[in-house]
Amino acid sequence: HGGAIPPEISNNLKQLNTKVTTLGNQVTELQQTVQTVSCSSDPCQNGGTCLNLLNSYHCLCPSSWAGANCASDVNECQTFEGTLQGCQNGATCVNSPGTFICQCSPEWSGNLCTVRYDDCRNGGQDLCVHGLCIDSDRVVSGQPKYQCICESGWEAPAGNPACVSDVDECNLPTKPCSSNPPVPCYNTQGSFYCGACPAGWQGNGYSCQDVDECLTNNGGCSTTPMVQCMNTMGSFHCGPCPPGYEGDGRTCTQSNICSSNNGGCHPLAICSSNPGSAFPLCTCPQGYTGNGYGPSGCTQISNICETNNPCVNGHCTSTTSGYICNCNPGWQGIHCDQNINECLSNPCQNGGTCTDSVNGFTCTCTAQWTGPFCQTQQQECGGQLTGPAGSFSYPNNPGHDEYDHLVSCTWVVRTDPNKVLRITFPFFHLESSNNCNFDFLQIHDGDNPSAYILGKYCGQNNPQELYSSHNSLYFWFRSDHSINAGGFTIVWESKDPVCGGDLTASYGNINSPGYPGNYPPGRDCYWTLSVDPGLLITFAFGTLSLEQHPDCNYDFLEIRDGLLLEDPVLGKYCNTASPPPLQTTGPTAWIHFHSDFTVSDRGFHITYTTSPSDPGCGGTFTDSEGILISPNWPNDYAHNRQCFYLITLPPGEQVALNFTNMDLENHSDCSFDYVEVRDGRMETDLLIGKYCGSTLPAPIRSSSNSLWIRFKSDSSVSRAGFRAAYSIACGGILSGTGVFRSPYHPNPYPYNKVCEWVINQQEGYVVTLNFLSFDVEGGSCSFDFVEVRDGPSPSSTLLGKFCGDQIPPRLQSTQESMYIQFSTDSSVNNHGFEAAYDSAIEGCGDTLTSPSGTITSPGHPTNYPHGANCTWYISVLPGNLIRLVFDSFNLEYHANCNYDYLEVYDGTGTTGNKTGRYCGRSVPPSITSADNQMTLLFVTDSSLSGEGFSASYVSINASTDCGESFSSPTGTFTSPSYPNNYPNSRDCTYKIIVQLNMQIMLNFTSFELEGTPPFCSFDFVEIRDGGYETSPLIGKFCGSQRPPVVVSHSNRLWIRFHSDPSITSHGFIAHWDGTQTGMCL
Repeated sequence: HGGAIPPEISNNLKQLNTKVTTLGNQVTELQQTVQTVSCSSDPCQNGGTCLNLLNSYHCLCPSSWAGANCASDVNECQTFEGTLQGCQNGATCVNSPGTFICQCSPEWSGNLCTVRYDDCRNGGQDLCVHGLCIDSDRVVSGQPKYQCICESGWEAPAGNPACVSDVDECNLPTKPCSSNPPVPCYNTQGSFYCGACPAGWQGNGYSCQDVDECLTNNGGCSTTPMVQCMNTMGSFHCGPCPPGYEGDGRTCTQSNICSSNNGGCHPLAICSSNPGSAFPLCTCPQGYTGNGYGPSGCTQISNICETNNPCVNGHCTSTTSGYICNCNPGWQGIHCDQNINECLSNPCQNGGTCTDSVNGFTCTCTAQWTGPFCQTQQQECGGQLTGPAGSFSYPNNPGHDEYDHLVSCTWVVRTDPNKVLRITFPFFHLESSNNCNFDFLQIHDGDNPSAYILGKYCGQNNPQELYSSHNSLYFWFRSDHSINAGGFTIVWESKDPVCGGDLTASYGNINSPGYPGNYPPGRDCYWTLSVDPGLLITFAFGTLSLEQHPDCNYDFLEIRDGLLLEDPVLGKYCNTASPPPLQTTGPTAWIHFHSDFTVSDRGFHITYTTSPSDPGCGGTFTDSEGILISPNWPNDYAHNRQCFYLITLPPGEQVALNFTNMDLENHSDCSFDYVEVRDGRMETDLLIGKYCGSTLPAPIRSSSNSLWIRFKSDSSVSRAGFRAAYSIACGGILSGTGVFRSPYHPNPYPYNKVCEWVINQQEGYVVTLNFLSFDVEGGSCSFDFVEVRDGPSPSSTLLGKFCGDQIPPRLQSTQESMYIQFSTDSSVNNHGFEAAYDSAIEGCGDTLTSPSGTITSPGHPTNYPHGANCTWYISVLPGNLIRLVFDSFNLEYHANCNYDYLEVYDGTGTTGNKTGRYCGRSVPPSITSADNQMTLLFVTDSSLSGEGFSASYVSINASTDCGESFSSPTGTFTSPSYPNNYPNSRDCTYKIIVQLNMQIMLNFTSFELEGTPPFCSFDFVEIRDGGYETSPLIGKFCGSQRPPVVVSHSNRLWIRFHSDPSITSHGFIAHWDGTQTGMCL
């Protein structure tokens, strides 16, 4: 259309232009605003990355920074605590702007302290030189820490861990080379070697075995005749030449075989040469049996018949194998103890009543009959009566009837010829008168009125029972013309005669049977007379009237100067005479009276008295020691002397007798002058020896508390005699199991005494010694003491020297012999000691007192023996504990360890608190004692065996060194001595370390300590979350309130138990479980 713009368009354009202008202004403002809040201004600091946003920006900060502009430092120590990105292994985290630093403990390095120092690897191969390097945790930063386990023969010198110092094995307390016998030791660099075993020994020098020279050619000792070769340690010696030969044992030449020591025959045997033989013919004397050789070659035929007659009612006959009982009439059975009932055959006639008795019977007859069988009509007055038993009366019914006046009746009662009569009076009533001159009953010891009158009786008192000395009695009853009475009844029975006896009084009488009447026929009476040693016996004859015979073959009286059949006869009599007095040469005598079966006589009446012997001739000795001498020693003894010495010590002791001088007349049988020693108190006790000449007898020791010694001289040669010293015996050679004691124990021991014992056990066994009681003068052990040595001699290694009243520890040798000496001085004497000895398998048990040591089962590492019973006693210094660690363990398994087992006890002996019993293959845990003593008992049965065990122990300071480090996933630990009260003044640290990335749950199931929470100033348990005492504290606990269940943040926990010096309590038991992760409480 051309022309002007329409107005509405013009207006619209104006409006549009205004809007465009406004929009432009707004865009300009917007651009200015965006430029103000955009990244172009580089707002992000510390390396932050800027992101533009609408009307804003955003900074992406590095991990070490934070904030809108990355200007705020991040504290990584807090952020990474307990994570793998933080400091590890106990390091201290130090934060700094934009980063953090880990200050590592001395053992660790690296940014996060995750690299462990291995000082052995870093230091090269020659750090230890002659040893194995074992890395240890560093204690000081930058200072390497390692330990060298030195090779055998090397050690580390002070201040230098390297094994560069040679060990002088030859100067160690335990010598490596043989000490019995001693072998020289030569030290070399890192080693040593032993010299050769000395002559008489074989081996490599480390150990030497005795050469038994006797196995080759009898050791050089004589073989014709054969002489015993006796091997000794390192040598040998030859025994004596046999009887009939003389020489040094290597060479023996034949001599008068019977001239020395009776040819080796028994002292009582008859020795005679045996041509072509090295042995004599020995013949035992009558009354003895045996081969006649040696001190036990002749044995007296069993004297049980004399000492303890087993035949109750019979005659005992000794045999070589025992005895035989020949029963008396009326008895039967093996021991003649069964009475034969003679009434079974109804022997009593005419209505008589039978009463059985020994070897017979008694018939009680009716009033009209009499006689042993009631076979004879009653005689009014007198008669002949026979039989083993019976009775007679006058009148027929005494007590009911009365006897007549002017009666004279006689009865003769006879029994068997070898019996006597016992008479009793059941009823007796005659007229009474002085001297029985009116009515009386008179009894004669025989069968006629001329026999000896035993008694004359009247009145109403029943006479006492009577015994005849013969087999018959004569009774005479007479009445006068006046008063009469009820009469009498007499009962008789046969008895075996009894005569002789054992007399010990210092004076007395000896009569023949029936004296002063005639002695009976067929009798043998024996009297033994023993008075105190040092006394002589004198016999005086008041009456001697025996049947006469020139050789005394019929009736005789014999007196011997001693108690034995071989003792000399002082006198033998068979006549009527008044012999002069007899005197013995010693304190004993033997009297024998014999009568045959024919002529009889009055017999004898002897009075004996005692008187002292010569000074020095015999006596009784009761002191603990003394001297015996022959009379007049050292001058010549007198002829015809016999001296008896009796040494008696308290019961339970023994006598030691040593002859120091011997000079007696010599004879092959010692028949002239001699000294005789018997083992006991009597001349009839066991003969030890009979000695003469000038050869000193070997030392003698009794088997009981007495020795009996006789010195006898004859009428010819006289010499200086003898001197002998006796003492209480002690010491000796022992073996096996037993008990020995100091002399007189439990009474005070004697002064100036030295006793030596050697205990020998069989090969492969050692000696154990336990003192049961001990009380020896105390002090420095220089006065009275007991000394124990490891070996057979006084020069063996000393195990201990003891005195005072404290019982010594159990002792054990290292070899098969132990030597013990008990020595006393002249002053104080206490009660002494008693000790028990036993054997143990070599290597089986010991007493250990060093600060550390090793214990192995016998034979380890080879199989242990069956039937072992081994005890090890460990005792360290007071104030220390014992920690026992097992290196290997393999015993026969049983669920209850009933077969083979090892038991560990807290304290000395198996009476202490038992820590545990172990068997099988599981290695027991390490064990710490509650005090300074520990006992191990190892027992095996008779079946299976294994390699045994090996363990080591070490002494640790009780006040600081307790606690332990644990690495097993689960387990238990306790306070010391739990469940008993814990000891005072202990500070124990327990560390639990489990597998990485695991946590530990700790639970106390029992808890009782001194103190009151929350202060816990006395006794307490402290728990820290980590492996160090600087780790974060979880809590400190005491009293009886158990700690809560604790869960660690890492794989470590650190626990401390502390007790003060005063009150204690039961303590605690705690269990841990380190097998889980992701736990929280």
